[in-house]
Amino acid sequence: MNKKQFVTLGLVLATATGTTYAQKAKIKEANNAYDKATLALIADNKAEAEAQLNKAKAAADEAVANAETSGNASAWMAKAVTYISMSQLPAFQDQKAYKAGFDAFEKAVSLDAKIENKTDGIDAVVKNAGIFSFNDGISEFNKSNYDAAIAAFDVTKKAFGYKNGAYIKDNKAVYDTVLAQANMYSAYSSYYQKKYDEAIPKLEAAMANPVTTGTVDLYRVAAMSYGEQKNNAKQMATIEAAKKKFPGNKDIAADELNYYVAQGQQDLLVKKFEEAVAQDPSNPQYISNLGILYLNMATGKDGNTPANAEEMFKKAEAQMKKAIELESNNPIYQYQLGNMFVQKSDYIANQMNKLGSTKADNAKYDGLFNLRTSYLKESLTPFTAVERILEPKQKSNSISPDEKGYLLEALQAMGKIHAALNDPAKSAEYKAKLKSYE
Repeated sequence: MNKKQFVTLGLVLATATGTTYAQKAKIKEANNAYDKATLALIADNKAEAEAQLNKAKAAADEAVANAETSGNASAWMAKAVTYISMSQLPAFQDQKAYKAGFDAFEKAVSLDAKIENKTDGIDAVVKNAGIFSFNDGISEFNKSNYDAAIAAFDVTKKAFGYKNGAYIKDNKAVYDTVLAQANMYSAYSSYYQKKYDEAIPKLEAAMANPVTTGTVDLYRVAAMSYGEQKNNAKQMATIEAAKKKFPGNKDIAADELNYYVAQGQQDLLVKKFEEAVAQDPSNPQYISNLGILYLNMATGKDGNTPANAEEMFKKAEAQMKKAIELESNNPIYQYQLGNMFVQKSDYIANQMNKLGSTKADNAKYDGLFNLRTSYLKESLTPFTAVERILEPKQKSNSISPDEKGYLLEALQAMGKIHAALNDPAKSAEYKAKLKSYE
């Protein structure tokens, strides 16, 4: 999944005058300092804003802690607007003040439902809490701090979902998008923590949400979550739904392949793809997948090579070459063919390692050595094609993360192959290129 960019919406600060709140000294003091902080922020005087917000915070904290005003909705609202405003200044960002701010807002409303109507700029209070928390959630997600990300996204969901978005009166589509993404990234955070029971309801909600339903990773993560729970029926149903929604998607196709392999149903999947190729012989995706399946069958499981390995290698090669004929500039198909030749050379190497030292074995060894060498040389052609197709994208910074992965794998393979072919200069060239692109 790619890193998410922060949302910026040109925040409008909430304003709340002293006359909005009950005439208690500390509440008035908090409001007065908050008003001054607001003016300082408008003037871009961050030092003054920081100083005034510290005063407002101290006064509001004292007001909500004081027995005389701890049950006063205005005291809690003073704390809410102060803490939520603090979140936009670097000096306060580590405190995650938006969370305490929104908690204070909910406390104020619980004490007096009409306090919202008495507070100027209440829509900005709610929106700012959602925006600050979302940006913080994304920051924590990008740093893999998933507990912190979930806590932040929870505030986003509460703020933007408050009274079904009653305070989101402008740019509602934008806020709906942020709200949906908060739920989606919260789901991913739960998944990465292996909290599948927690992740699945959020994933299901995100797949049903029209804003995020077009995100392929949601379906993949949901399917994998069901798989971790051994819920094979749900896992397969999700994969099938993803295939219909994202036809031709290579990742979904790979997920389906992995599902059948994990279930020990590889023969069923081979039959399925053979039928698909027969019905649509010009579809390189089906042909490529069939080639991969044949290759998997050739290499076997747990190092146990099947008796029909050579037949499966031939079938894999035929399908992979056919996919390239249909789509020669597809670097993935080229990489798969190169990898097939490397796997085939390893198959020959394993045969060589099993030979004894008799004259007959030595003669056989020489023949196998030449055959292995020929496969390694053959692998260079498709790997070089990967380099030819993707290196210009790497140099122009237009390469996708997946494409870069294939490029690096191809360069690494060529470095090893040239070393095996006793060409240290060429091997060093590719190792250096690989290092420069990593």
